[in-house]
Amino acid sequence: MIEAQEGILFILTVIGDPLCEHRISTGRGVLIQNTNHRRDRNGSLDKVLSEVNILLQEKAYDFLEVIRNEKSRYARDQFKLLRTLCEQYGMEAVLMSIRFCQTSRLFSANYVKDYLVHTTKPEPKRVLLPITVSNRKYHVTTEKRSVSVYAKAGGQR
Repeated sequence: MIEAQEGILFILTVIGDPLCEHRISTGRGVLIQNTNHRRDRNGSLDKVLSEVNILLQEKAYDFLEVIRNEKSRYARDQFKLLRTLCEQYGMEAVLMSIRFCQTSRLFSANYVKDYLVHTTKPEPKRVLLPITVSNRKYHVTTEKRSVSVYAKAGGQR
């Protein structure tokens, strides 16, 4: 069920239990969405913590545990950011940044990111080169057709 009261839209179950509430937008076509609507809530937070801990070779468990306890509402986002930073800067750089943040008592993935941005260059993206094959039977060129041929084959004219 949906109810609107004093500029707030309340979304309720059929029996009246609240699901969420949103401020009613005055603009047209504006998507109003809470950030937790996009968040993956299927896996447990402990599992995500464990995965990031393994990614960091189990060298940052204390740091991750402090984030888990002090920022429990945002811990999943913090762990996701740490994963992204590992992809961008490499695991060793992230661990160095975490050690700095722990020493400075700055327990947030955002501080880790800030440290990396100001001290480290991102790792270059790996470019996969094509594998050259000398045997001619593997050098096949497919026939190029117009889209109408595929539409006709699919039953549309």
